[in-house]
Amino acid sequence: MKKITVLLICLVCILTACKQPGTTPATTEAPGDVSAESAYQNLLDNLKITQNDLYYSIKDIDGNTVDDLILLENTKLSIYTFDNSVNLIGTHDFLTGTARFFYSDKTNLPGIFYYTAGGGIDHYGYLTIQDGTLLLTDLWEENYAANLPGITTGTKELSTDKEKILESKALFNRNSDIQFKILK
Repeated sequence: MKKITVLLICLVCILTACKQPGTTPATTEAPGDVSAESAYQNLLDNLKITQNDLYYSIKDIDGNTVDDLILLENTKLSIYTFDNSVNLIGTHDFLTGTARFFYSDKTNLPGIFYYTAGGGIDHYGYLTIQDGTLLLTDLWEENYAANLPGITTGTKELSTDKEKILESKALFNRNSDIQFKILK
């Protein structure tokens, strides 16, 4: 009887300590003077317990010299930053299985270039952090269904930022995809 009671107490402790599957903490406190790298590793170690099919990359995507943690789960990106603790900046679900993500080597373009396909159109854009929030900018699109009757032609620029448009084309054509690491 005593063994069963101890077993039940242990089981209750384990179950109450576990997080719900699929949840990601918005903030993770870092003890004392901890680097962004070790704080991110702590978050990743905690996510290993509850998450499947999660990929990550670490890069400064807003040019403020603080590396950001980029998590990819299915079609959703979650962006974290570090300021004495790990903070979730935001998430964006691209809602398509055809999504690709790219980093530029240009220091003035630190964000994430992205490509998605849907509705007969290739969509190209740029994601960064501005004023503490995620900012997604549509750059250009290519309608590959343009040869159908009544459909207008191919390429349409959605931004006036020619440098970003040219860089997105170059990254896509070079297959310069982000090499996400799998969380194991």
